[in-house]
Amino acid sequence: MQQMKTLKNLLILLITVSATASTALAHDMNMASSKKGLFGLKPEYLHVLSNPLPTHGLVIGIAMLAFGLLRRNQSLKIAGLVVTAICAASAWPVLYFGQHGYNNLAPMLDDESHQWLDEHMRRAEQFIYFFYGTAVLAVAALACPKKFPKACTSLVVLTLALGVVSLGIGGWIARAGGQISHSEFRTGQEPENAPAHQHSNTNN
Repeated sequence: MQQMKTLKNLLILLITVSATASTALAHDMNMASSKKGLFGLKPEYLHVLSNPLPTHGLVIGIAMLAFGLLRRNQSLKIAGLVVTAICAASAWPVLYFGQHGYNNLAPMLDDESHQWLDEHMRRAEQFIYFFYGTAVLAVAALACPKKFPKACTSLVVLTLALGVVSLGIGGWIARAGGQISHSEFRTGQEPENAPAHQHSNTNN
């Protein structure tokens, strides 16, 4: 029980930091890290490396959660909630490294690819809160059996539903990202009203 409590506290901390820090940190183009990654790795590489977590990982969490509900298996439900919470919360580092990688990638692109990059970033920044909501619901569902057992099933179902929505949004975001450097994915129509993004390249 102590380990479960510690895990819940860590998840709550991660989600809180994610929700409050992403915009403040990633939009500060005067930061020394604005074009740097982690452990010598470029942010755009870290973005590509981590982006399967809120998509592929969320599929696993949702599947575990659904089977846990269908089979009324408490252990499977808990495992599904933990995986769902972690993978949904991981959308923040994916966004963070994507925002910082923008400044390295943007100057290398042609006009159409640049439009897709801006569209990819716009979708991610506007809709990431669905992932945060999924993570918060998953943590709440983990915490409720002891304090609010009657509400637990409803929270699990809500987590599952919002997780499916987040997964669909993640695929929609990723579709725009895939068209940045893969022209074969394009349908011949450029993104409509793709705004010039705030992450413009600066000299550090």
